[in-house]
Amino acid sequence: MRAAWRWAIAQQMDEAIDQSLEGLRWFYDMRSWFHEAQEAFGRAAEAVAASPDHDGKNRLLGRLGVCQGGAYFRLGRYEQSRELIQKSIAIFRQLDERAELAFALIALGHVALYQRGRDNAQQCYEESLALHRQIGHARRMVEALNGLGVVLRERGQYAEARQSLEQALTLARQINNRWRISFVLNNLGIVARMMGDYQAAKAHYQESLKLKQEFGDSRGAAISLNNLGNIACALEEYKEALKLHQESMALCKEIGDRMGVARSLNNLGMVAHEQGRYSEARRYHEESLALKLEINDQRGAIHSFNHLGKALAELGEPGPAAQYFRRALKSAMEMQAMPLALDALEEMAELLVKQRQVERAAELLTLVRRHPASEQRTKDQADRWLADLVFAAPQGKPRSLDAVVSELLAER
Repeated sequence: MRAAWRWAIAQQMDEAIDQSLEGLRWFYDMRSWFHEAQEAFGRAAEAVAASPDHDGKNRLLGRLGVCQGGAYFRLGRYEQSRELIQKSIAIFRQLDERAELAFALIALGHVALYQRGRDNAQQCYEESLALHRQIGHARRMVEALNGLGVVLRERGQYAEARQSLEQALTLARQINNRWRISFVLNNLGIVARMMGDYQAAKAHYQESLKLKQEFGDSRGAAISLNNLGNIACALEEYKEALKLHQESMALCKEIGDRMGVARSLNNLGMVAHEQGRYSEARRYHEESLALKLEINDQRGAIHSFNHLGKALAELGEPGPAAQYFRRALKSAMEMQAMPLALDALEEMAELLVKQRQVERAAELLTLVRRHPASEQRTKDQADRWLADLVFAAPQGKPRSLDAVVSELLAER
């Protein structure tokens, strides 16, 4: 397949490139060969651009742009990814190519999820879903529903997220698309974990991992291994958690998945923290953050800000810890990542307790406890602190989340 692709490029056979494009994209996705993918699609785009004009030329350039943009996304090169996909979307709108436009919108939605564009992500997935319903393309409907589920999850709308993902899973099972079943299961597992149902999450992750391993999806397997490691950590099975995260990182390094490496470093830091190895946790999180900033993984950086703050608080550095929590809070609010914002608030409350600002800490903890977007783990932590605190009940109407956040971010 790869040899035929190179031959078609050398001969400027645009029709052959167009016919084999989808198969080659799947080939690279399944093997996680994203470096080679972006080079292969880039060379093809150059060849097609230099070829004589014909009716399908612009459409093919748009398709190649989406494929190359998708490879850049997997490599953590979000700006290049977004630029290519947006150009392709403009081409498809001009040509009124609804099927190609609908697929490109899913790709752009994925990029927006990892940057400051969650509203844009939702708009992309919703427009794509509507187009795919008109066309009757069930496989791509699964992708759009899955993307919507992730957006809703990241906003803390867990019931709505689960509903969208369950629709995606039902449809994926109806068409017997095991690759998409595996990814929807993984996202259902994340929702279950955030809602505190660890056994359901574990079952979803294990089924997802089994499918990914059966068809050789290294990147997908690494994601499931990381998620299983998070469940092991939550269940205080730290030896198993370390094993799973290390196995995931080895896979990510092997396939050049920098986002996956950053994720694994973050999770290894979480395990170290839970075991009381705070200096080691700090090193893991610093390395993870540096990589996330390099690849512009803005959502991932919020996790690192929070975890670095936690490590520094335990190491007796409350000032720097508070600054990291503020960075996490600011970025999370800008990205509408409410569960992450509430995590930061809970951690800031713990710092305030240590500084004997009990009433103020209680206000934050109560806000976190009552907010519907808080993860169950975050609510449980807030409950434990509130149970141990002695404080005067606040007078008057409770302040809003926005008012509390504005005050915290104004401090230095």
